[in-house]
Amino acid sequence: WALREKGIRELGEQVTSQPGRKFAAGVAALKILFQDKVPSIVCAACELLENAVQASASKHAPTDKAVILLGTLFAKMKSNNARVRTAALRALRAVLDFVPVAAEKIIQRLLKPVERKDANKPLVLISRGELLLAVLDQHKPASRLGKGLSVEGVMKHALPLLEHRDAKVRDVGVRIVAHLHGIVGLRPIRPYLKDVRQGIKDTLNEAFEKNSARGDNNAAATTKVPNNGAQE
Repeated sequence: WALREKGIRELGEQVTSQPGRKFAAGVAALKILFQDKVPSIVCAACELLENAVQASASKHAPTDKAVILLGTLFAKMKSNNARVRTAALRALRAVLDFVPVAAEKIIQRLLKPVERKDANKPLVLISRGELLLAVLDQHKPASRLGKGLSVEGVMKHALPLLEHRDAKVRDVGVRIVAHLHGIVGLRPIRPYLKDVRQGIKDTLNEAFEKNSARGDNNAAATTKVPNNGAQE
């Protein structure tokens, strides 16, 4: 594996120094490297991709080929190895930021229902939630949701997280809804929160107040989510 790591470093140097000529070849090599059983190799491959898309974008070289790696990266984000999960998430964030054609495809994958086998895996849910937060961060300055995103889609993703037994998963759910609130305000998301537990509503209202205090786009001057049993 040490020789493979050395090869990845050398490939990375070539791809980042000559992104226009070497990017497609680098992606082809990564397809193979991502199948490696050694976590350090997979992590190195993720780092190579992360650096390659940034270097290519900075030199206006095409990066579209990276799209073929999305399925593999999403699979690696489910890994039992924390380093691999983190590396895959970082690589996906880089692809999201620097490969324009990938954004909508990432959103489509994210907003699909979670597979039943993963529905109760906190680490998988947290990784997916963190990636959705990165997607929402891209839209926050625009004060609107872009192509592929909808309030309904985001809330359907977030609601199961808000009710999850794991506190860290619930925290990610709260952050997603708070991010969405900072973009679209309370009115569009309010109906989805009707049946959420009161404790979660209290936490969300605190987050909404912080958004309003910062003056986040549509978050200003919004009312709170009504308490359970209260008249709207």
